[in-house]
Amino acid sequence: MAVTSKGDGLRTLLIDNFDSYTFNLHQQLCNSGAQVVVIRNNVPWEQVRDNIFPHVDNVVISPGPGTPTVIGDFGCCHNVILHSNLPVLGVCLGHQGMATALGGKVCHAPEPMHGRKSLLHHNGMELFAGINNPFSVVRYHSLIVDEQALPSCLQVTAWTKPTAPNSKRIIMALKHKERPLWGVQFHPESICTDHGLDLISNFMNLTRSQLPITRTTSIPANVLDMTVIPSALAECIASPSQTRLVVRKIENVQIDSESVFKTLFANKPVSFWLDSARVEESLSRFSFMGSGDSERSFIVNYSILSRKVTTIQGGQCTYTQLDMTDTFFGYMARLVNQHSLCRQDTITIPQPFDIPFDLMCGFVGYFGYEMKTESLAEGRTTPFKSVSANPLPDAAFIFSDRLVVFDHIKNDAYIVMLENIPQSSLLVEKHTSLGNRVNSAWLDDTLRVLQSTASYTNGHAAAKRKRKRGMTLDHTRDEYIQAVSSSQSKIIDGESYEVCLTTRASIQLPKMDLSDLIHDTLAMHHHLRNVNPTPHASFINFGQGMIIVSASPEEFVTVDRDKWVQARPIKGTIKRDKVDPIRDAKLKVELEQSEKNIAENLMIVDLLRNDLNLICTPSSVCVPSLFKVESYASIHTMVSTIKGSLRPGLTAVDAVMKCFPPGSMTGAPKRRTVEILEDLEKSPRGVYSGALGYFSLTGEADFAVVIRTAIIHNQELSVGAGGAIVSLSSPTEEYDEMLLKLSSVLPSISHAFGIDGL
Repeated sequence: MAVTSKGDGLRTLLIDNFDSYTFNLHQQLCNSGAQVVVIRNNVPWEQVRDNIFPHVDNVVISPGPGTPTVIGDFGCCHNVILHSNLPVLGVCLGHQGMATALGGKVCHAPEPMHGRKSLLHHNGMELFAGINNPFSVVRYHSLIVDEQALPSCLQVTAWTKPTAPNSKRIIMALKHKERPLWGVQFHPESICTDHGLDLISNFMNLTRSQLPITRTTSIPANVLDMTVIPSALAECIASPSQTRLVVRKIENVQIDSESVFKTLFANKPVSFWLDSARVEESLSRFSFMGSGDSERSFIVNYSILSRKVTTIQGGQCTYTQLDMTDTFFGYMARLVNQHSLCRQDTITIPQPFDIPFDLMCGFVGYFGYEMKTESLAEGRTTPFKSVSANPLPDAAFIFSDRLVVFDHIKNDAYIVMLENIPQSSLLVEKHTSLGNRVNSAWLDDTLRVLQSTASYTNGHAAAKRKRKRGMTLDHTRDEYIQAVSSSQSKIIDGESYEVCLTTRASIQLPKMDLSDLIHDTLAMHHHLRNVNPTPHASFINFGQGMIIVSASPEEFVTVDRDKWVQARPIKGTIKRDKVDPIRDAKLKVELEQSEKNIAENLMIVDLLRNDLNLICTPSSVCVPSLFKVESYASIHTMVSTIKGSLRPGLTAVDAVMKCFPPGSMTGAPKRRTVEILEDLEKSPRGVYSGALGYFSLTGEADFAVVIRTAIIHNQELSVGAGGAIVSLSSPTEEYDEMLLKLSSVLPSISHAFGIDGL
């Protein structure tokens, strides 16, 4: 037997049990020097045996929901364990499946341990060679291998000590006494597990000890083509453009952004304002506003139910029917690519300057939660129960060729517009005296407003209306508490690690003129941005009575000009004490130290690391900030940051699709938990829980998670709210937390529409 060095490149088959952490394992395997092919567990065993096994050196079986004795949960992995002569490492479900395939049993753990840490004790050999004893690991499980029914061929190599008197140790790792099979119950790939990469490296060394002297060191292309790593939705083909971007800078503006929106855009049939009401330099320095009334602008709406894209331009509608192999994400990728422009070709006036912001005209809008039907479709044989939010569009975007941008840090403003390239200027030097070549009445009118010093302090006073009854929740208190308990039952049975349960409050508004509706929703936004300022606030009027007013504090996905992808999930919330600052500070510390809230946040951090590992260069995915507590007007909340470098060939639309729906609004594993939620929630979520933001013509994107948001459509006003359910959750406290989140929006609704809460 020959032992090869890391540089010789082992070839690894990673089998995904439709989990939300598999690609974190993929990252570790790549970082250990392996070449990896990833398949789902629904690939037939015979195909794995005949077409893949001859070309790999070892196998890793991922975690996953469910139990290994259910064929739909474990698929081909059962036969891999029974018949493989290759070294195999099973993680969590893979570990349990090793025991059951060889005659053992799984049973419920003394308590579920999802996203929680334990000290692991081990025998110091093989997988654990050279690793501290004990060391801290993250666990995501509610089932364990029953030591009383352990097959004689298996040996316990790691365990956790009992936490209760007279209780037994819990098996945390196994090995086969004769075959090269190993299993670990904990998650070596979690960001908070110590020595995870050391354990993977030890598995690779165990593999090397069994390699033949001569072997192939690469996986054939036809096998690598089987991998589930995504390809681009649309091919990026550079072609000469007949348009260019013009950016006019105005320094030291005296007028505030709200006054500019009221003057220029509020009364337009279609308008938007991506509003950094709470300014943070690295996150929310800029606000963007515009309308959809130019000759170039248009709106695209999409219905999953009909698979039809409706394009509205100049008052005319055209329709595009997507075929069954296409998706609206793919349609948007092609549309963005069709209008793409090079940032370097932008004209800046009155003199050359570096443009500090990313939205350079483009598509502003949302993907509703039901777009999960397309983003999670891979490998599904049955459709989701909740297919569409019809009649509400499942996605809608405004193409805007004119923008006003505010830099809230430097107090500058910018006018951005798309214009045709004059034939006479094609050979002119980029920055030479081009100010006088830009002939736009709109630019001139906008410039006059921005150079004004007039601000509208009372511009959005609510109309005085008769008080109306309160909003109605989809769930009664008892129903919501029962849904929490049902979620916990699924967690106990291993079907999910965390369930992000939501409900909806709604009310039918009285009939009113469209102008009155816009006036009142602007009053709501004015109130909301002042009493509860957030970095991702927005006001979008799609026309025809559909308006979104949001005070979202949560970033979903951004893609910057250097192709770095970032996500900032929020999980963990506690109500502030606005009266007693000492108690308020103690509440913040309580949140920082809460095992339940840390577990909630960690599960989503690991999920988003997985999502980014799908679309990013594996070695680039990192967590610059973990469990940071941020304070808003009414709550303290826990935030983490995950980053990665987008793989060559992929675009911002690829990034959004592969991370959709937001993991902080589903739970983990994402796909199985979404299926659970369909049985617990009473109506489609619609815009709520989706993603709202922009795709820039120059390739960047910035989307927020749609929370703390009011949606108006067909005279109905609705607000969604919920929370992450884990094993440590208290059903009554979860109900109270849901009401707390609703309370961040309800006072502004009451202010604008005279609605008496719930």
